[in-house]
Amino acid sequence: DMLSVCWNISLFADIQVVCANKSVSITWEISADLVPYAARLFLGSCMPSHLNLLPSGKGEVQFNYGFENCNFLSLQIKGKQMSYQNEITFRPYPKSKPAAFVYPIKCVYRSPANLNNQFLNPGSVSEGRGSLVFHMALLNEQLTGLATTNVIPLGSFMPIWAQVEQKSHQPLLLLMEECVAAHTPQLHSGSWVYPIINNKGCLLESKQGNSIFLPRYHSSALILYLQSFRLGHEGEVYIHCKLTAWDPDVLDESNKVCHYVKETERWSLLDDPFQSSICNCCDSTCKSRSKRQAEQGSLYFTTRMFFYFYIYTYIYIYIKNLFSLSYWVFHCFVTNPSLESRGLRHNFVLGPLIVVEPDSPAK
Repeated sequence: DMLSVCWNISLFADIQVVCANKSVSITWEISADLVPYAARLFLGSCMPSHLNLLPSGKGEVQFNYGFENCNFLSLQIKGKQMSYQNEITFRPYPKSKPAAFVYPIKCVYRSPANLNNQFLNPGSVSEGRGSLVFHMALLNEQLTGLATTNVIPLGSFMPIWAQVEQKSHQPLLLLMEECVAAHTPQLHSGSWVYPIINNKGCLLESKQGNSIFLPRYHSSALILYLQSFRLGHEGEVYIHCKLTAWDPDVLDESNKVCHYVKETERWSLLDDPFQSSICNCCDSTCKSRSKRQAEQGSLYFTTRMFFYFYIYTYIYIYIKNLFSLSYWVFHCFVTNPSLESRGLRHNFVLGPLIVVEPDSPAK
């Protein structure tokens, strides 16, 4: 079993823990074999803050969180010290099965003189309220920043990055529920569109072409590595996407990120390959999650908190630096803001992207 090998050679690598004033910073170097499964590494209830790919092929996983996050257990020791405890785990299997690896984390501090015992309750539930800020942009070829041109050679890859800011919310999973390409920045009932992602998270272009989803560096961000194409004789393309913020621990047919792996001739679930059967519906019709099912509790959101989080969260759309690029202006439109302004979803339009023949000069 490949994962058994991964566990043996990877899990006992160097783990560095730095306890700060009200937070902890953890660095964990993992082998190249474990990098595709980085989304199954956890600090308590939190996924990695960052995943850095090293030149050797290994990965460096970082957890940077305050003690109010990730279900830290806080205990007062002999009235003079405060202890914050948690665990790093590797969970390759569904949550009903035990973790394959557990590493204890503990930070000890001198207790404040005015410590209030109500903050020592490990069973309290933190609420994820406040505004959700979504981003969507085209990255450069090196994936190190925003692209400096919207001219794309035909057949090359367009790294389309999307993110929902985590801030103080419960952990969020960013999904691309649907994406289509069109000639215009606005869609109408008669608009001709080319489907890229449909069926609630199935990347069609990974089966028809060579597009893929890149491994996540954080649950709240996603990079669609889309091979460029032209729509008929038109070189100008707009990418329309519906983004969704979701509970990382509740994956199903209506909330997923799936792409087709041609080597295995199967659909694969990006965030947990062991649950790839969720993606089997990509070749037919993926069922919608009922309202009652959508409100059921999970590891990250209790039923009550998720309900209130859904009702009261107001989504503010902000595309950072997108209108101040030095070489060109990237027009980004938000469709139906009055209809989608409350909840965990929003529609974006990215473009115009100018797709040209490979030997055409950049504009």
